[in-house]
Amino acid sequence: MQTTLERDLRDISQAHKLNEMPGLLRLIPSQSANLFKARGLSDKLGISHETVESYVSLLEAIFLVQRLRAWAPGIGPREVHHPKIYVNDTGLLLYLLGADEKRLRDDDQITGKAVENFVAMELVRHADSSEQNPEVFHYRRDRDELDLVLENRAGEICAIEVKSNSKIREKDWAALQRLRDARYYA
Repeated sequence: MQTTLERDLRDISQAHKLNEMPGLLRLIPSQSANLFKARGLSDKLGISHETVESYVSLLEAIFLVQRLRAWAPGIGPREVHHPKIYVNDTGLLLYLLGADEKRLRDDDQITGKAVENFVAMELVRHADSSEQNPEVFHYRRDRDELDLVLENRAGEICAIEVKSNSKIREKDWAALQRLRDARYYA
């Protein structure tokens, strides 16, 4: 029986499909730190969402991208929400976005993506060696969105909102406070 990865590798090895990968590699960085929706990417690229899923699975297998599942109270709801996608190396992210040091410094959209991408990927890298061994998620519920949620095996969570701005406003704390007050966790 073939594994999903073996099937994906077989599918992308077909020469007539290989020309679609560069477009996906240019588009994923623009979606970094956003919800991953294969259908949305497939519409933009004019390829099937199954092909997008296969290519992204391959990019994950070779450690170029990482999908983070959505955190929700309880286990089942986590599987139905869209993951977020990140580029594993922030330098590669910036290269693929065509951003230099000046643009990183001056373009808020690039800066925000790069900072969140860097923080998320550093947390993922260090989670495995942590005594708590947390899993890293993102969180969205109604109007609330938090960049990262870490949950250890005991079900304890730590929510993180990443900001690249030097000024923190009151509203920047609101989703963190609502999650804390919801008491979804023990």
